Amino acid sequence: MLEYGQGVPADLEKAYAWAYVSAEVGQQPLVDYFHQLQDTLTGEQRSKADELAQEYMIKYGLFAQAARAQKVICEELKSGIY
Repeated sequence: MLEYGQGVPADLEKAYAWAYVSAEVGQQPLVDYFHQLQDTLTGEQRSKADELAQEYMIKYGLFAQAARAQKVICEELKSGIY
């Protein structure tokens, strides 16, 4: 949406920041998308996007980390670790 400006103005830096937070969930398509965006930014854009990504992680990262923790725990329960 942000990358292509679908319904909102295009903003690669915001798209990158949200992709960074989303990639924390650990699902491969989200990680791949983050790396794809990483490759499209200029050095200046990347610097700004990294700062924004850190802000987003502080605000929203707990949700992503909780989702990832839930996934790991479920996998461990299925494997019989607990």
